[in-house]
Amino acid sequence: MTQSRRAGKRAPEIDPGGEERRPACVNAPRRVWCARTTAEESRPNEPPRMSTTRRFVDDWLGTIFSPQETFAALSARPAPRRGALAMGVLGSLWAILFFWLGNDGRMPTFTKWLPVAPADYYSTAAVYVLPLFLALWLIFAQLAQLLCGRSPFATTLSVLGFAYAVPVTMLFVIPDMVVYAANGQIGLSQAIRVTAPLTLIWTLVLTSIALRVVHRVTRWQAVRSAILAFILQALPAAILLR
Repeated sequence: MTQSRRAGKRAPEIDPGGEERRPACVNAPRRVWCARTTAEESRPNEPPRMSTTRRFVDDWLGTIFSPQETFAALSARPAPRRGALAMGVLGSLWAILFFWLGNDGRMPTFTKWLPVAPADYYSTAAVYVLPLFLALWLIFAQLAQLLCGRSPFATTLSVLGFAYAVPVTMLFVIPDMVVYAANGQIGLSQAIRVTAPLTLIWTLVLTSIALRVVHRVTRWQAVRSAILAFILQALPAAILLR
């Protein structure tokens, strides 16, 4: 039996230099090491994965400086969660501004159709403004999808989250915070006359670009859909946001 076992053993291979050749994965744990080596060899040129935060920042900055390329990239890898995160940044900053105004005892200058007493408005709005913006984003995306949707709804959500949140945050909320810190509510009322129309124009431009890139519609179809969807979603916002 000893001889049969020896006969069944495979003779070691000898290389031309006279040394014994050993298998590539000779030591334990064999399966783990071999599997890892095979996986590494099969992906020699794979780029490192980008973190979620880095990708989000890149999408945010890309919306400002290269919106068409950014929306095309988002369309290729739809991620509604990043669109929701963009709206979450907008809603959170607006909530901070409202809490600030409410803590200072401020009241809105236009009080018609307010859902609460003017003295309680900013403190109350600071609580509901974040979920409100998430709802407005869903309404906006659904309306745009109905008007010119040729791609999946997830793609529309992804791009419109940034097309909506970036201009409103950068041209409206952040400037309002700076102006209020410097000049109080009087300066805030004056600044809105400039920041509001600029924000509206930039939002419509970005939305039009996003819809044209994602759904491959004409420029006129994209502009028309952007305007109509924005107006319809703005109706509840006009009552609840001051």
